[in-house]
Amino acid sequence: MSQVEITINGRQYRVACEDGQESHLTNLANYFDGKMTSLIDEVGQIGDTSLMVMAGLLIADELSDVNQELADVRDIADSDYAGKITALAEQIENLADSLSADYPLAERPTCGWRDGHLLWLWAVSGRCVRHILSRGP
Repeated sequence: MSQVEITINGRQYRVACEDGQESHLTNLANYFDGKMTSLIDEVGQIGDTSLMVMAGLLIADELSDVNQELADVRDIADSDYAGKITALAEQIENLADSLSADYPLAERPTCGWRDGHLLWLWAVSGRCVRHILSRGP
């Protein structure tokens, strides 16, 4: 365990932290002290306890906003992926329909990886598309 000296509103505090986290803790303390300084500029020196509560609430509000933004971004990303997957599925089904029309089941050639490394797609059981890879013995 390490100990770090931080300054909040002109007062020194000794705080324990895990080894290697000293710089991070110092940055957090500087951020918190900045909030305290901003509040003092706005409302004056109203006491450490009141200022710390107000600064904590301001930071909690910032965190809440950031968490909401992150949730919104994740929702957008999820719907974007869903849209892309749906579009790809439609393309695969269109290709499968085209292959089914061009090559009736009885006429479809078969080949393995040794015969030119060809990969055939075809529709199986209605609309289900399967990728069949044959490696041979």
